Amino acid sequence: LRPIYRQGQSTIHYLMLWLLFIGLLAAIIIRLFLKKLLHSQDKRRDSEERYRAVVEQSNCGIFLADASSKCLLEANAAFLNLFDYGANDITALSLCDVLGASPEDINDVVKNMLQERRQHSMGEKRHYRSDGSHIDLEIMAELISHAGKDVLYVVIRDITKHKQAEDRILYLAHYDTLTQLPNRLLLQDRLKQNLVYAKHNHCMIALLAIGLDRFKVINDTLGHHIGDQLLRTVAERLMTCVRKGETVSRQGGDEFIVIISDIHHIENIPYIAQRILHCLSKPYVINGNELHLTASIGISLYPNDGEDIDSLMKNADIAMHQAKKEGGNNYQFFTHEMNARTFARMTLENSLRRALRQKEFFLMYQPQVSLETGQIYGMEALLRWQHPERGLIPPLDFIPIAEETGLIVPIGKWVLRTACNQAKMWQVQGFPPLLLAVNLSARQFIQRDLAQTVAAILRRTGLGAEWLELEVTESLLMENMECAIATMHKLTDLGASFAIDDFGTGYSSLAYLKRIPVSTLKIDRSFIQEVATNAGDAAITSAIIDLAHKLHFKVVAEGVEDAQQLSVMNNLHCDAIQGYYFSRPLNVEDFTRLLQEGRQLQHNTPALIPYSAALKA
Repeated sequence: LRPIYRQGQSTIHYLMLWLLFIGLLAAIIIRLFLKKLLHSQDKRRDSEERYRAVVEQSNCGIFLADASSKCLLEANAAFLNLFDYGANDITALSLCDVLGASPEDINDVVKNMLQERRQHSMGEKRHYRSDGSHIDLEIMAELISHAGKDVLYVVIRDITKHKQAEDRILYLAHYDTLTQLPNRLLLQDRLKQNLVYAKHNHCMIALLAIGLDRFKVINDTLGHHIGDQLLRTVAERLMTCVRKGETVSRQGGDEFIVIISDIHHIENIPYIAQRILHCLSKPYVINGNELHLTASIGISLYPNDGEDIDSLMKNADIAMHQAKKEGGNNYQFFTHEMNARTFARMTLENSLRRALRQKEFFLMYQPQVSLETGQIYGMEALLRWQHPERGLIPPLDFIPIAEETGLIVPIGKWVLRTACNQAKMWQVQGFPPLLLAVNLSARQFIQRDLAQTVAAILRRTGLGAEWLELEVTESLLMENMECAIATMHKLTDLGASFAIDDFGTGYSSLAYLKRIPVSTLKIDRSFIQEVATNAGDAAITSAIIDLAHKLHFKVVAEGVEDAQQLSVMNNLHCDAIQGYYFSRPLNVEDFTRLLQEGRQLQHNTPALIPYSAALKA
């Protein structure tokens, strides 16, 4: 410094320049610092404004609360709207006021949050507003630091629509949408609760299975919209027949279940069942239609008929079907004999499913004889079942089961195919062509591809369609006459013919006889049995024959078993007979032998020609 000091003013000048330079540099640095500081403050202010805008515009209710005092510090507009608060109310509120919880519970929640330092769920809350409506809320809280202290950041979400959707799904899962009654799932839950109560209090429970009689007829005739209204009305009536708190459930279709609980006297059950039957049998007026309906009720009791849900429901159902078999409009208590019959039927059904696969079915053929010529002109193919353990099972025992289960369709195809093939074989062997009669079941008749199936079988077996006669019953035709006529025309177009079996026992209107493409009427055996001794049966038989002839139908009398019956049929000018008097149903070998022997009725006499060595035609 000494040399600089010796230079005098020039040195001082030099130092002043340096000080000025340093001052300018410092001013620039300070300016840059202040600019950066101001920019940072602007960014923080913008960020805070954006955050406040997000919070204020959020659909969720948001508020801050002091973690120590539990008092609210501030809240957004959505929070005020959810709870109907004003802006001046905030500072007077606490967490206990908002959440509706006790101070102890709030303290526990805050304590856990202070320890875990993470987001915490405060659960769901239903809040009732000043207008009486309510909203469902989901509350989440998080601990943050603000102004040097712990603050609760609480978010409240309106989940009312979500809860309503959940409730709707839950309702649909447990209630029948048509009748609003509990469904099978809810019924089982309530029955389980009733069983626990009954076991603890040593009382009984009655389970009533209710099936509507002939509801399908109403549904098919008037339409499903009428059927649905009828079911709703039935549900309303059932609710009036039980005590408050007891369960009425729809199981689907036309079946209902009623649980009668806390029973101490079994004698009361019939009165309840009768009350239900009486209530349901009153006329129904729906869309101007007066409808009449009855019901069948099956009753199972806890603990007599079962101690679990499945046993009680199964046994009540068995009893209900027994009530239907008894004609309907009655009630039946479950008995173990019913269970035995049901088990036997189930066993038979299982065997029936195996029978076709195991080739346990075979056909018998019963000849049809012309009274004009005395010769066999046709035959009816009859199904038989040779069970490997039970032996020969009567058709009346297994045909109804095959109908109910739908097995009659593949069985019927087998019958038609086997019979047509056998008829063709007899023709190939040189016997005169015979008319083959094959019964069609109701299930077969409604198959849309019936005509194609028959055509394919005729084509495969080589039998001419003119030698096939399909037999249907009156009741089958009357179920849907228009569809029946259309189906029959498809088959007659192939060349096949039709016969009405068991004529006189169904519900047919005689007006339809002129419309349906039928060539033969078969008089039911119930009229033939006493035709020689009962004037009424003789008159009905005579009227049927006269009517058929005037309509150009051929008449076959079924079940002719003695010479007197044959004589009457001759006198009434019946065209043909079928029955034990001429021949029982025969297997293929015996029927072949019958054809070989040329057995026939003596012309215009009731006597039979014995087996002879008549020549083949």
